[in-house]
Parts: sequence; structure tokens; C-alpha cells
Amino acid sequence: MHSPNKSSLVDSFVGKYKVTREIGRGGFGVVYEVVQQSIGHRAAAKLLSPALASDPKHQKYIERFVDEARAVNLINHPGVLKIFDLGELPDRTMYILMEYLEGESLQARIDKYQLDGKRLSPRKIFQLASQLAGAMAQAHERGVIHRDLKPENVFLIPDPDVEGRERCKLLDFGLARFLDSPERRTTAGMTLGTPTYMSPEQCMGLDTIDGRTDVYSLGVLLYQLLAGVPPFVGDMGKVMRAHCTELPQPLGPRAPNLSAKIADFVMSLLLKDAGQRMQMRQAEQTINGFLESGELSKDEYQGGPQAPTTASPAIAPTTVVRAEKGKLQSGSALLTDKRGMLIGGAAGAIVLALCLGVLSGRATKSCPPPPAAPVCPQQKCAEPAPCPACPTVSEVSKPTESKRPSKKNKK
Repeated sequence: MHSPNKSSLVDSFVGKYKVTREIGRGGFGVVYEVVQQSIGHRAAAKLLSPALASDPKHQKYIERFVDEARAVNLINHPGVLKIFDLGELPDRTMYILMEYLEGESLQARIDKYQLDGKRLSPRKIFQLASQLAGAMAQAHERGVIHRDLKPENVFLIPDPDVEGRERCKLLDFGLARFLDSPERRTTAGMTLGTPTYMSPEQCMGLDTIDGRTDVYSLGVLLYQLLAGVPPFVGDMGKVMRAHCTELPQPLGPRAPNLSAKIADFVMSLLLKDAGQRMQMRQAEQTINGFLESGELSKDEYQGGPQAPTTASPAIAPTTVVRAEKGKLQSGSALLTDKRGMLIGGAAGAIVLALCLGVLSGRATKSCPPPPAAPVCPQQKCAEPAPCPACPTVSEVSKPTESKRPSKKNKK
């Protein structure tokens, strides 16, 4: 048996399955369509290069290969790609056999829409998000974090039994982390993932990450689908620093047909401090509430950004990158205090407080008067969130009172 290349395995066998054609390839191996001839069962075979499998220095890739098969079977959810066998060929090429999917990736769908200058409808986006959140919530409850949620790892297949008649399948648990295992599968000072969708704590390579890192990635994905662009774009280093220290532009102006409540919800998933984010099951429940309310438009956005004519370097692939050490720690002083966040009006109040705190360079529990047009009147402060009354439009022009006048005022 030879190393996986474009044609060497066609007409050969992987276990009891005959290889019929190549589906795709990456830096670590190849995916083939295979058939169990006696019963005509189609499947996909993912093969790890024998060069990696036989080199002790690359033992981590074998471990991740095994982790992927272990993770999906531990989760056992219809929204996660099924893997039903793992083995090794005579030349030490490792393989996993998984269900064959007919459809397209979410990235392919995004690309098609961008060519026409369109975006998916808000209702369609939240239908897909509900399925993804449900699958990841079950993964988290069974001790598995995905760590690489992105459009390329979401596959859309026809299914008349779900709303929207399409089912999401979450792929590629090769970077999965098991919460019951101390093994991180990383190198000191390095982190794994796709920078565009990585959480601040993932960018820093922290050992303390939990399911809320996937919550952040879901927020990035929702922001991208609704706004037409991810929150941060650019080279890997710039994007990772932005995740740790910068706030994305408000979603509302970029998705004007979206209610403020829904825009605030998406922004709440992107809070820098993981302790302030909701868990994935709560995110799923909130998304389902929006779907049940009927407030999500079925109309597709027009005027989305055109797809670039050449490959854009703005979104980097899954890769090993140097962690942004210390960034979140220095930026955490700009965050609001760590308290429970309420969905709806309270979420809007906390997002607003976060924005004002970062822009002023310090933490704040109050709503200071804006320098020009007021922002606070557009946000409602809800109980029991500790946010005082925001200034009205008429109050903006009035001088503000302070219990502790500065030395300048005393003079």
C-alpha cells in the first residue's frame, strides 16, 4: 500500500470498503468516497498520511485522529458526523470510516451568496444556529469541546424533517478537548485553531478553557452570517490581538433589519471574559425563543459584500499559531464586573457598559454622558443588572454633577 496521493488508493480497499474516488485532501491526509460492495453502503474514509503515522515526532496527530473518533461517538448526536470505524492499513496509514454526506459546506453556501451580493435570511441563520448550538451543548454536557467551529466545519444536508428542510452536521473534532483529561494536545506558548473564530482565551493558549470558547466561536459565526463579514479580519496576529483587546463594531448598523434585542444577544456571545458569557445550552434556548417569537425575517439580505476574485488571506485555515500571552489579562480591566448577564435588555446594558469602559480606557459601572450624540437612550437598563439610569437626549447638553469634583474644578 502506498502513501495517500491523488490516485493510488482508487480501486483498493480500506477495510471492507472499496475506494471509488477522492473527495478532498489537506496537509495531513486525504478523504475518499468508499463503498461496501456486498450491500452497497456508501461511506467516507479519512486517511492520515503514513509519514505522520510512522514518525514519533508526529504522535500528536495520531492522538488527535483517535480523539476525533472517540469524541463523536461520545457525543452521539444527529447533528454530529457519525464515525463507525477506525483502523490501520498495512503501510501504517491510519483511517477512520464515517458517514457519507450529500450536500455542501456552510462556507460553500456563503461563497455562493456573496457572488450574488446576498446574505442568508435571519430566520435561516438562526435555524442553523439552533441546530449547531444543540449539538455543541450535548458535546459540552458529555465533556467535549470542539475548539474549531467555522463554516468549513458545518455541512448542510437536505432533511425534510427539520425546519428549513436542511440539517447541520458538525464536522472535524480533530482539535477536540476532553474536559475529563488533562492532556491539552498543545505545545507551550502555542495554540491551535482558526484565528478568525478563536475565543480570547483560546488565542492566549489558556489551559482553563471550557465550553464557552465554542460559545464565542458561535457568536463570531452568527456575526459573520448576519453582517456579511466576521468581527475581525486581517493577518493572523492582528486578528488574534483583536479578539483579546478590541470590541467588534456593533452588529445593529451592519444588520439593520435585525431587532436590537437579537443584535444584543449576538454581541453578548462575544464578550471577552468567558465568565460573562452564557453556556451553550442557554444560547440554544435563547435562539429557539427568537425562532418561536416569529420576529426573525425570512427575507434574504441584499447588498452583501461581493466575494473576492482571488483567494483572500483574511480568514486563515486551522493552524498552529503562537499564543497571545498576557493580552486578556491586561484588557480585563476594561471589562464590566463579573456578574450574571440577563438576555434581552440586560444584555444590551452590559454590552453598552463594556463598550464605554473600553473606549474610556477604564472599567465603569455607570453610563457616562457621551461626548456628542447620546447612545444610552437606545439601551434599556433592566433589573437586576446594576446599571443606573442613562442620560436622556435633553440631559446630554447639561453639565454633569459629580460627588467628587476634580482638583481642577476646586480651583
